[in-house]
Order: sequence, then structure tokens, then C-alpha cells
Amino acid sequence: MNDRLAEFQQLFDKYVNNNCTEKEKLQFFQYVQDEQFRPVIQEMINLQMQQYNALQDSGSLSESDEIFNSIIHAVKETPSAAPVRTIRTFTKYWFGAAAIFLLFLGGAAVWLVKYKNNTTPSYAIKQADVAAPSASNATLTLADGSQIVLDSAQSGKIAAQGNTNIQKLKNGSIAYNEESGSDRLQYNTVAVPRGSKILSLTLSDGTKVWLNAASSLKFPVSFVGHDRHVETTGEVYFEVAQNKAKPFKVTSNNITVSVLGTSFNMNTYDDEPQSKITLLEGSVRVDKAGLPSCLLKPNDQASISSTMTKTENVDAAAVIAWKNNKFYFGEATDISSVLRQVARWYDVDVVYKGSEIEGHIGGSVSRDLPLSKIVSMLEMTGTYSFKIEGKKLIAQQKNK
Repeated sequence: MNDRLAEFQQLFDKYVNNNCTEKEKLQFFQYVQDEQFRPVIQEMINLQMQQYNALQDSGSLSESDEIFNSIIHAVKETPSAAPVRTIRTFTKYWFGAAAIFLLFLGGAAVWLVKYKNNTTPSYAIKQADVAAPSASNATLTLADGSQIVLDSAQSGKIAAQGNTNIQKLKNGSIAYNEESGSDRLQYNTVAVPRGSKILSLTLSDGTKVWLNAASSLKFPVSFVGHDRHVETTGEVYFEVAQNKAKPFKVTSNNITVSVLGTSFNMNTYDDEPQSKITLLEGSVRVDKAGLPSCLLKPNDQASISSTMTKTENVDAAAVIAWKNNKFYFGEATDISSVLRQVARWYDVDVVYKGSEIEGHIGGSVSRDLPLSKIVSMLEMTGTYSFKIEGKKLIAQQKNK
């Protein structure tokens, strides 16, 4: 048994790293069909998920149980002659959980895929690819209208605005250091375009800000007056420095978030159907003209449309996965929503051939992967095919 266990562990490692020969795949699936090895498989899946922080991203240990059951189900449906990648639905809610361990360029991904049809995923050969952003292409617009391309600037002092020095730190983040108080209100704007890495910024009051791709922040060089007021577009995460004498206010899309000292995420992309405010620490009040105000407590998320505000409890840490350079999609994430995130990060335009994509996908993956790897994962739903053509990602439903 010890020799067989050692051989199985070796095959398991090869399988999850996509290094199995066809003969080794057959051996691996034969082991999986053996009842004696099922507890071992369960434990090894748990270890894999823990090793790559997948349990934290996916939500709970119960999902590893679901993945294990999915592997066993898939193996039962697999002819002994050769293993195939068909994953069949197994609940009355047509929920299929596929256990897919992929190691891409050192980044692991565990995906749970929901889809309606019993289909076999296909893996199209891509004629082109788009690399993940490798630099911040952000620009800083000063009060006089002059611009600084931040990625091109050297570390150290890059500008001065009145009594405030603007520093670029060695890690690429930007810091505003106020040497003495000022009574002059001047605004700067930082813009992070599509296809750009995240930018972090420390304002003159000590508030820390992270900007996702296709986002911007307009802010005073020095906070003058009775409050601290900034404006955003896109998606921005704040860790607000506490100052009870000067409330911190963020405005975007006619929405105002008022805080004293707290951490929250603000997603107000124009192409999203709703604006979303998610609180991690402290408390905030969310206001929009014509709608009732709402108070959020930690892990609350306000979803705001033109006609209503909906509040629900969410996994706030998952909401800010982008800040930690990960894509994270909850179980019920629309594929069309995934593609909007992909478009902003890789600076591509998604072109739909036929109707817009329907269906859901869940999981977590590094944002350092090239677009082709993300596309391959999406194709594992078995329902849609994707093709990269230059800066276009073409999405089309497969023929049934």
C-alpha cells in the first residue's frame, strides 16, 4: 500500500501541474476509482487549496468537499479506455462543480464552473495573446494642468504643490507630504487607464488609496475647510485616516459616501449596471439624490441603481481581491460581468457574436496571467468559445 500511495502522490502532483503522459493519466484515474484512495484524494485537494490560498479566496472548506465529489462523479462517467474532461451536472439546479487545478506561470487557480448543458469543453488554439499589465501607466495632473507619467518618473521628489511635496516611493506608490498647513485649495487628479497595474497613493492627511484599472481620483493637495472631499470614477479602495473634526467624503456618479475613519471599496464603473459600496471597517453613510440614505456596517454592501438602493451582507475581503492582484468571482457572478473586468484589466474590447453571454462562473485566479489563460478557463464552461484578435476578445456561443 505504501508503494501504491507514493506512486499515487507522484501522479497527483503531475496531474495538477499538467505534466502527465496519457499512460500516467490512465493510471491516475484508476487510482481515483479505488475506494481506498478517496480519503487521500480529499486530503490532497485540501492541501493544494491551502498551499495556494485557494480556501481563503473560494470561501470555505465545504467547497473542497464539493470539488472532491465532482472529481469522483466525473471519474464515474469516464470510460476506462481514456479519461475525458466532461463534467456532468448532478443536482436538480443544474449545478456542475468542476475540479480544475491549473498551474499557470507559477499562479494556481481553483475554479467552480456553473453551466446548464452537459458539454465537453474544447480548447481552441489562440492566434494571439494579450499579456497582463506589467507597469502602471497612470498619469498625475497637477493644479496648473501639467501632467506627469508616473511610471517614467524616478523615485524621490517628483513635484511640489505649495507646501506639499509629492514623492514617488521605491515600490511605485505616490505619497503627498505636507510640510506645513495651507489655506489654498488646489486639486490634483490621478488617472489609471485600462491595461494598467494598480496604483497606490497616500494623501496629505494620511489616507491611503488604491486605484484599479480604468479609475481616477480628484483630490485636494491639502485639505482646507471643514471636510475632506474627493471625487472618483471606476473602482477605488480607501483606508481613511481618522479625523473627527474633518469628515471624509467621496463623490462618484451622484453618490456621496461620508466617513470619519474607515476602510471601504467604491465601484462606480459606468459600464456596470449598479454602483457598489462595500464596507470593511468602521461605518459609512451612503447618499444619492432622490433615494433614502443608508448606513453600512462592516461586510455590508450597498448596490445602487437610479431607482433603488439594496443592502446585503457580503464577503468584503473577496470584493477587494483586485487590490491583492487577483480576480475573484463569487458563485453567482455573471460571465458578462467577468468579461467587463477582463476588458478593463487587459485593455481589450469584448465583441459578442450573437446574444450577450449568459451563465455564471466562480473562482479565483491571479491577474498576472496572460489573457489566453483566462479565456481557457472561461471556455471550460463548455458553452462559449473565445478568440483573441489584436485588442479584441470575440465571444460566441457554441453550436448546440
